[in-house]
Amino acid sequence: MTFIYNRLVIAFCIICAGCASAKLNTAIPDTLSATALQPVGRTVINDDQNLELISSAAHVGFSFQGKECQVFASIPAVGGHNYLQYELDGVYQKRIKIEGNAATPITLTATTEGAHTIWIYKATEAHTGAIVIQKVTGKDIKALQKPEVPLIEFIGNSITCGAAADPSEVPCGTGVYHDQHNAYYA
Repeated sequence: MTFIYNRLVIAFCIICAGCASAKLNTAIPDTLSATALQPVGRTVINDDQNLELISSAAHVGFSFQGKECQVFASIPAVGGHNYLQYELDGVYQKRIKIEGNAATPITLTATTEGAHTIWIYKATEAHTGAIVIQKVTGKDIKALQKPEVPLIEFIGNSITCGAAADPSEVPCGTGVYHDQHNAYYA
C-alpha cells in the first residue's frame, strides 16, 4: 500500500511541477532589446546599449500578439519629464508622460486580442533631452522595418516640433513649456 501511495504522491508532484512551469513559461513575455529596434530620425544607441530618441518625432515600431505589450522608457534627468506618443494599428492614441531616470514599464493595451503594430514617437523638442528606451516586451514581439520611402527632415523651430499644439491634458499657460508639445500633430 505504501508503494502505491508513494507512486501517487510522486505522480501528483510531477503533474503539479509541470503545470507550474507551463504557467510560468506562458507568463514570461518575449523581449526585444533596444539594439534590435530600427529607429527613424535622430537617435543613438548609447554606451548602455539603450536607444535614445533625440529629436522630435524620432520613432520606432514593433508588432506583437495578444492584447498588451510593455515599453521600458526613461529620461536621463532626475526630476524632469518628457513625452512619448504612440499609434496602435495605424490610429493615433495619446501622449504619455515619462518622468525620472528609472525604466518604468509603460503598458500599451489594445481593445482586442490578435496581431497589432505600434509606432512610438518622441513628442517633444530635442532641447527637452532624450527619451531612453531600454527594451520592449510582449508576446511574439518583432521590430518593424524602417519604411523604404523618401523621408523629409524638417529642421526648424518650436513650431516645427509641435509646440503648443496639444493642450488636451495640460492647458496652455499651466505646467511647463513642453507639456503642450505634440510632434505627431506637427
